[in-house]
Amino acid sequence: MKLVDKISMAFRDLMNRKVRSILTIIAVSIGSLLLVVMMGIGDGIVNKMKSMISSFGDTNVVQVMPIDSNKMKDASNNKSSMSIRINEEGTSASSKDFNNKKSEYTKKISEEDIENIKNIDGVDKIEASISGKATSLKLDGGSSLDKNISVTGVNLKYNSDFSKKLVAGNSLVNADTDVLVGENLVSKLGINDNEELLGKKIKIKVEYPKMNGIQIKEPKEIEGTVVGVLNKKDYRDTIVMADKKAETLISYFTDKENYISENGYNSVSVYAKEGTSLGTLSSKITQEYGYETFSLDMINSMLDVLGTVVKSVLSIAGIIVLIVAALGLVNTMTMTLQEKRKMIGVMRSVGGSRSNIRMIFIFQSVMLGLAGGALGGLLSSGGIIFTNEYITKSSNFIISLTANNVFISIIITLLISIIAGLIPASKAAKLNVVEAVAEE
Repeated sequence: MKLVDKISMAFRDLMNRKVRSILTIIAVSIGSLLLVVMMGIGDGIVNKMKSMISSFGDTNVVQVMPIDSNKMKDASNNKSSMSIRINEEGTSASSKDFNNKKSEYTKKISEEDIENIKNIDGVDKIEASISGKATSLKLDGGSSLDKNISVTGVNLKYNSDFSKKLVAGNSLVNADTDVLVGENLVSKLGINDNEELLGKKIKIKVEYPKMNGIQIKEPKEIEGTVVGVLNKKDYRDTIVMADKKAETLISYFTDKENYISENGYNSVSVYAKEGTSLGTLSSKITQEYGYETFSLDMINSMLDVLGTVVKSVLSIAGIIVLIVAALGLVNTMTMTLQEKRKMIGVMRSVGGSRSNIRMIFIFQSVMLGLAGGALGGLLSSGGIIFTNEYITKSSNFIISLTANNVFISIIITLLISIIAGLIPASKAAKLNVVEAVAEE
């Protein structure tokens, strides 16, 4: 018997019992629909979490921290051992000693280290900065602001281009005079238009508060010209300038005149080239230079694993419904078998093999599974689009709809349908020819 004949016979049998076949397809499609929706919700949860992570910064960046990774590892092991020993002795202890020694675990990031890291394969660009606080800000010939203001000093050799983060003006050019001001500070200085601040001189001061009217230390003040205004998303109450200029302010509270040479940089951002693994780059920096590293991409990688688990758990609900629908498919095909016993006997008596009979029933289960999977994919797609547009849109949550999820759902539906169809197909192939033909 030709393949086309088997498929044709299977299709005719289903068409001869349209109501039963349609009901079976609907039952299967509900399971398929639920499977697509559950996978979409799982993807939606992970995408929402990734979106939140991305809002904290660029995910294609490795942050190099001034922390000695080897000492931190040893300290962590020693602290764990101490905790175990304390628990065994039944006494209480404080982690004060551990916290007091935090300075021992710092590792200075010098300009030489930055240059070495920049030359690692896979590094696109690098940014280095120091940070601290100023206590007041005064607009030359205008208003003043007495509050803690964040000061960031950047190494212009590596990161002088702030064009993507500016709402007005230009990036830093002159290391001796140029400063950038956060958008929030503009309004706090009583200026409504960002453009109005450009070109104006400002004075930034640091000083200790007076004790009983006595000045503990002489304040320090620097002057700069505003050349640009930074967006409030990335820079709130912040002033950005060249690192050597900011060093004057930042060193005030540390009593170290040469802050950069003695302390190094507080933060180094390493941008990877396209296609470079951030995990590999992070490991290389840690292994070769001994710095602790961190990347938001690491969290995204963990979220991918979490997403797989969430999708699997949620998909179980759809698979359970599919299995229940498969029982209905078994029942449908068993009834077909009972109705066609004599016809099967005749086919066997004229030379039809058991494999031919088995394949006819398997093709029926394939058709029911494909039809149910396709209908479920179509209904779920329409339902998800409607839900995203009119129900979940206000909550800023999107149920993910991807061709991959629909395809997986159809494949799972088809596999379950085939497995369900094997039972009646095997029974049909094993029918006794004489008994089947003799039936009225």
